[in-house]
Amino acid sequence: VVGVGLLALVRWVAYSAAGVRFDASPFPGYMQFIDAELLQERMLESIWYSHAHPPGLNVLVGVAYKMFGEGAPTFLSLVFNASGAAVALGLFALTLRLTGTRIAAYVCTALVVMSPGFVLYENWLMYTFLEVVLLVVSAVTLYKTLDRGSTAWSVALFSTLAALVLTRSFFHLGWFVLVVGYVAWATPNRLRILKASAVPLAISTLWYAKNYFYFGAFAGSTLFGLGLSNIGTSLMTRAELAPLVEEGTV
Repeated sequence: VVGVGLLALVRWVAYSAAGVRFDASPFPGYMQFIDAELLQERMLESIWYSHAHPPGLNVLVGVAYKMFGEGAPTFLSLVFNASGAAVALGLFALTLRLTGTRIAAYVCTALVVMSPGFVLYENWLMYTFLEVVLLVVSAVTLYKTLDRGSTAWSVALFSTLAALVLTRSFFHLGWFVLVVGYVAWATPNRLRILKASAVPLAISTLWYAKNYFYFGAFAGSTLFGLGLSNIGTSLMTRAELAPLVEEGTV
C-alpha cells in the first residue's frame, strides 16, 4: 500500500507540474448530462424520468453540485483522483495475484497509471474513467469472492457490477445475469451467491423496467438508435439521404 501510494503521489506531482488540471467542462453541455437547473432543483425526479443514459454519472454530478455548489469541480477532481489511486492498488493486487511477483506488480501498475492516456481520462468529467474504476474493483472482488466465498465480498462484487450497469449502458443487464450465473457455478455455496446478488440485480432490473414502462425500451439507455444512425448516416449528405428516406430504406 505504501509503495503504490508513493507511486500515485509521484505521478500526481509530475503531471500537476506539467499543467494537468481536472476538466469539468463537459457539464452541463454534453448530452450525457441532465440540464444543470433540473439537476440542481429537481434531481431525483429528473434522474428517474431520464432515459437517454443510465443514472450513475448524473447522480454523482448532481450530489456534488448540491453539496458543494461552485466547489463541485474541486470535489469531483478529488473523487476521480482518489479513484485513480484505488485503481493503482487494484492493479497491483491483481497482477500480484496472477504472477506472484511484486516486481511485476509494480511494473504493471506503473506502466498503466503513469501513462498519459490514463491521466487524461482520470482528469475528465465523463463516465469513461468511472468504468475503469468499477471494472478493476469488480475484478478484485471477484477473486476475493472465489477465494474466500464470504458474503461481504460477494455483496461488494455484485454491488460494483450493479453500479457499472447503472453507469454505462454498454454493460447490459443480461451481462450482469451471466456473471451472477458464473460465480454461482464456480463457488460451492450457490445459495449465498444468489442471495448476495439479489438486491443489486433487483435495483438494476428496476431501472430497465422503468425505461420499459415509460418509454417502451427494456434497456439502460434509449440512445441505441441515435448511436446507430451516427455510425450509419452522419457522414452522408442530405441529398444522399433524402431518396433513401423516401424509399423507406432509412
